[in-house]
Amino acid sequence: MARQGGVAMSSPAEIGAEWRRAVALDRLRRDGKAVAKIEGKQIALFAAGERILACNNRCPHEGYPLAEGTLAEAPAEGACTLTCNWHNWKFDLATGDNLHGGDNLRVYPTRVVEGEIWVDVADPPAAERQAQAYEHLRAGFEDDDYDRMARELARLAKAGGDPAQAVAAAIEWSHDRMQYGMTHAYAAASGWLRLYDQSRDPELRLACIVEAVGYISFDVAREPSYPFAPPGPMWDAAGFLAAVEAQDEPLAIGHLRRALAEGNGFAELEPVLTEAALAHYAGFGHSLIYIPHAGDLIARLGRRVEAPLILALARALIYARREDLIPEFRAYADTLAQWPRSLPSARRRPGDRKSAWRLGRSDHGGGGGGRVSRAAALDIPAAARRRFAQSAAVRHRLAGED
Repeated sequence: MARQGGVAMSSPAEIGAEWRRAVALDRLRRDGKAVAKIEGKQIALFAAGERILACNNRCPHEGYPLAEGTLAEAPAEGACTLTCNWHNWKFDLATGDNLHGGDNLRVYPTRVVEGEIWVDVADPPAAERQAQAYEHLRAGFEDDDYDRMARELARLAKAGGDPAQAVAAAIEWSHDRMQYGMTHAYAAASGWLRLYDQSRDPELRLACIVEAVGYISFDVAREPSYPFAPPGPMWDAAGFLAAVEAQDEPLAIGHLRRALAEGNGFAELEPVLTEAALAHYAGFGHSLIYIPHAGDLIARLGRRVEAPLILALARALIYARREDLIPEFRAYADTLAQWPRSLPSARRRPGDRKSAWRLGRSDHGGGGGGRVSRAAALDIPAAARRRFAQSAAVRHRLAGED
């Protein structure tokens, strides 16, 4: 390999299949910079001393042309900084590193062959690009940087990754950082994933994932980890319910983690979680609402989110406000205890997940009059019904003291 003017020179035989001719060396030396359009890519080339450097012409921030940026060289340090003049983003043009955090810049290897500059436009392997997208998505997630998360999710999809699994990753990154347990962010993620699955519009599908991940990021921004207690010595459903009632997080979580360690999953634990949610009118009903959403997320995203979601849900049950203890809702226990265990007209639709939360239509057909109420369709455990009845006297006594 010969050298001309300090630039490495190659012969045509040394150029691989992914190299493409970009611009004449003399022209780049004369103008200092150039833009080449190669196979759908806009590539900016710069003559930086003896080096020929190439990068994506579109700034990874908002796509402005980096060929219109400012190049600053520090020959003694071997540094070459490219500044996007629109928003002052700065990159090391040799490596593509963002000098102030944020998205990195794609750079391309260059060679000179018989007076022409060639650029290697080969993309890294898909697995490498997906891993990089997840790494940078995590950085955006930690900064609650909505725009960066959107860009990295788009890059993940372009690299052939499954964007829905980014929601699973966000749950893993966040479940122990919700100090008081599951929030609306997880419940909303369930709805966004449902819309994602129903749509065929690429932009709408991307928006669904961005909204799901962005909401989770917002809820845990700058929050530390709040570790869950280790597994207890045994799983006991009654002990778990008593611990939730006493708002004893270490004991309740210890029971639950033992249950998980023994191989119990959401299907086995849903009834006792439901009983705990129904013990009070908790969180204005959100404790109850969160359970089917957690189940839907587990069904959609798989076992990787099962334990994180169950633990976050349990923490929410433990710390939920108990509105049935305030005057406006003290009739809750009596009213709930009077509901029938089930109604003949309540049945599941074909294909529904086996859960008490799905509401079917009555045998009288469609329309508003044929819809079974949510309360009537709940399959309330007998133990929970006894608990409500026993607590009614206490609530009446409290009401009499007002």
